[in-house]
Amino acid sequence: MNFIQTNPRSDKENNDFITLVNKTAYTQLVFLSLISIIFFLFKEYIIASSFITIGITCFIYTQLIKIAYFSKLFALFGFPLRLLVVGLPCAILVHKFKCNLLALFVGFVICQVIYFINIWQYIKKDLKEG
Repeated sequence: MNFIQTNPRSDKENNDFITLVNKTAYTQLVFLSLISIIFFLFKEYIIASSFITIGITCFIYTQLIKIAYFSKLFALFGFPLRLLVVGLPCAILVHKFKCNLLALFVGFVICQVIYFINIWQYIKKDLKEG
């Protein structure tokens, strides 16, 4: 059984989507890292560690979306598998660093806003091209 199989889309569409997912993941990571550096400079270590934790988690989660684009297994069971792969290490980091849950939620919302903005721009560009 071949679980990793390229989808029937063209190479240009595949490259555009991969570029979009990479751009989104790195934007999320950089944006939340900058916010955590600002909180670190103000000696708010718990909030800084919360933003770093959620930045790493969202980066990995977004990269797993890219894998789901090419894998039948991840396409079928993608959401639960992504939660298992990302959720357990995130829970361990939250417990280890005693993260602020409000900062985690705010960081997650920021990541989702970045994701939705990038997807929206991708869809608008795709609709213009026909």
